[in-house]
Amino acid sequence: MRRSLLGLAIIACAPLIGVGCNTGTGPPNDGLPKSTIIQFISAPAGARVWLNGSDTGFTTPVSISGISSAVLGTENTFRLRLAGYHDYNGLVTTYADRPTTVAQADLVATSVPEGSARVESTPAGARILLDGADTGRTTPAAFPDLGPTRHVVTVRLTGYNERTEEFDVTSGEQSVLQLELQRQGADALGGVAFSAEDGSTLFGARVWIPGTSFETTTGQFGSYVFENVPPGTYDVLAEKTLNDGRTFVGAVRDVVVGDQGDRHLTAHLLMAPEGQFARVSGTVLSTAGQPLQEAWVSALLVIDGVGVASVVTRADANGAYSLTDLPAAVYDIVAGGTDSNNAGQSAVALTPGQAASYSFRLGAIPSTQPLPSAPQFDGAPRALTYPRAADVNASAYLAVREAMARASGLPDTSPRMRVFDDLRAARAKAGARGIPPADSNIEIELFWLANPEADIGGYNIYRSTDPDLGFRRALQVADPNAIWVADHSRNLGAGVRYYYDMDAYSTDGSLSDVSESVWTVPLDRLRLAGPADGAAVGPTPVFAWEPLGGTALYELFVFGAPPDFDARHEPNVAWHAASIPLSATSIPYGSSGSAEPLVSGHTYYWVLTAYDSQAGFSSAGAVSISPIRRFTVH
Repeated sequence: MRRSLLGLAIIACAPLIGVGCNTGTGPPNDGLPKSTIIQFISAPAGARVWLNGSDTGFTTPVSISGISSAVLGTENTFRLRLAGYHDYNGLVTTYADRPTTVAQADLVATSVPEGSARVESTPAGARILLDGADTGRTTPAAFPDLGPTRHVVTVRLTGYNERTEEFDVTSGEQSVLQLELQRQGADALGGVAFSAEDGSTLFGARVWIPGTSFETTTGQFGSYVFENVPPGTYDVLAEKTLNDGRTFVGAVRDVVVGDQGDRHLTAHLLMAPEGQFARVSGTVLSTAGQPLQEAWVSALLVIDGVGVASVVTRADANGAYSLTDLPAAVYDIVAGGTDSNNAGQSAVALTPGQAASYSFRLGAIPSTQPLPSAPQFDGAPRALTYPRAADVNASAYLAVREAMARASGLPDTSPRMRVFDDLRAARAKAGARGIPPADSNIEIELFWLANPEADIGGYNIYRSTDPDLGFRRALQVADPNAIWVADHSRNLGAGVRYYYDMDAYSTDGSLSDVSESVWTVPLDRLRLAGPADGAAVGPTPVFAWEPLGGTALYELFVFGAPPDFDARHEPNVAWHAASIPLSATSIPYGSSGSAEPLVSGHTYYWVLTAYDSQAGFSSAGAVSISPIRRFTVH
């Protein structure tokens, strides 16, 4: 007998609500609070322990029992106080499935000078609680004279979900937190804009939702996102004028945003020149000829035999569907419905203006049919840190991406060559714990192997900062054609290890087992030291930067013309400095490899990249890209 979501909520660790089933033995996963233990350790020992605002009367080291904890995790605040040391404030999450959780802290002597912090939020005006105390102030606000240690901030704004984060303050410096707030009852809507001509992503496309105030521009990896979209059904439109003068347009229709607090980032845009679109319509019926209302139909863009991205629509009460905004290209079309096996049509070639018709009859899933197989990740995830769209000039960063990919030696068919795409996250300046770096975006790309089973409805992606517990659904991919997604949650930060696992769900709501987990640690932003942007330099300039923690290798590119991916030309690389030693914080032009002589009076462009692997881009789990700077040779 197949298991439904309802039954699975107890039998298989409730992945419906975001718990990874890799917890081993433990109490029944019934969602009810359990009693667990927190072990507090400090260096030096003897610090008084406050827990959730109350003085426990204990000093470190100590194990405090009777802590109420839920399966999905219970967040607790704590403070460690010791004479001669700055107070240490932090968060510790306990789980019903884990008997003991450890909270460990290194205390900082009061002889170390203080620092400061600035707390900002989007939207502004949120009430600020700092280390458990209501400051009486609202965002944005600066707080001087804070201990150079860990602190906890909570921001509250009517109509938005409360947000709590811990962050570190550095002696003599200002830490800045920029916290994106989620509107209650709202969700995120986003995706990636693709060119249907070659599968590349399109930077700088205007994307908007008609009849609303939602409008944005795709970032340097083709991604867009609208935060705090109220529940409803929306059309998303896009437009981009290329350097060759052609205008590409695209649309995805009837996108449903639900009141679920999840991130349904599957509204990709397939774009092509005006007049180069076709339409596919038809019906989705049962084998008995009954219309299947709410059946879905997915069209996967296929280029050179490789799936690039897909769009999805739903059938109406009569089982009729219509995909009206498909660029003329080749597609695999798949239909599915509740309690039904999927059916499809492969290699459908559409021509401009064509109105094709494909109808499907779906058979019911037999009770003896096995559950979907557990998905399998296609390698480890890759975290990308790069300047946000507002700081990007033309499609320069896509050109940097192209140069990195070409230099890596990966084959053109590699998913990491085709899909170094998607997403971006909110702003936050350096000095704070992630959330994410200043003027930068963090995205984490995940790839998995295609699941050919007939009843696949889509996938759930779960994220946690714990390798065993606390997995919560970060993304739902309602498309059986999908083989990758990118996570650009507002909560992603640098230097934090993120674990992911996933399951597949069938059209009858059954869930597969959960996959093995994978992880990555995003790098912080790269900070350049010189030459300054627009500087005049000699014939052998020296490029300098600040060291970046977590880096195993640096790579530097100098371009002889403004990098521009949309121009579709070979990257004009004057010098490529590969495998720069980790110990280096500067390098003279032409000091390794082959370099073109710099021409007096000419303007060049340079960018530094960092990898967490000594093998560079091809095997890196995390990549950071610096801003692009100009210099002119005198």
